[in-house]
Amino acid sequence: MLGSVLAALVAAWQSGSVDEASALIWPPSPKTAPYLSGVVICIGLFTYAVLFRVVKSNEFERVRAIKRRLLLAQMVQALKWDEDEKPADDEKDKDQEEDKDKKKDDAKQPPTAEDLFNMLYDDTEERHVTDYDIPADEYPYCAAIDLFRERLTAEFEEALRNTRKVRSRLPILGVQGAAVCVLSGREIRH
Repeated sequence: MLGSVLAALVAAWQSGSVDEASALIWPPSPKTAPYLSGVVICIGLFTYAVLFRVVKSNEFERVRAIKRRLLLAQMVQALKWDEDEKPADDEKDKDQEEDKDKKKDDAKQPPTAEDLFNMLYDDTEERHVTDYDIPADEYPYCAAIDLFRERLTAEFEEALRNTRKVRSRLPILGVQGAAVCVLSGREIRH
């Protein structure tokens, strides 16, 4: 059908009669319906080919492989938050050893729930990391999900504890009818 539409238009155009070519398409009538249908089908096929057909290129696959490798490395590193660092070699300076002693004195902090969420969900492309062929039932992903659930619960409990602490202080502060927000240790009256 598409070939007949194009053949009729080309033949009418080559004969020099623009009126005949336009009469095949316009005004819409039962006589021009096959030609108009062909034009609509051509536009639909072109739109599909340009907008909706996805061709995965080598570059696309390379970027996905890099992203998968980096996400897995981030998950593994986040899961090692509570492990001790490897001992220093004898060749290292004493300054480096002192820095390590200071770091050991500091309590190791687990990754935040926000950081873990960003590892599990790619908000740049708005997709879950399992779409990058990271198995959902294997080590780094399952352990990261468990750590995320644990950290999310702990952070909610801490927020609830801090909220209760601030609310218990409100009568002591002498607030009557005014709302008080506590941000970073400062009190702001509204």
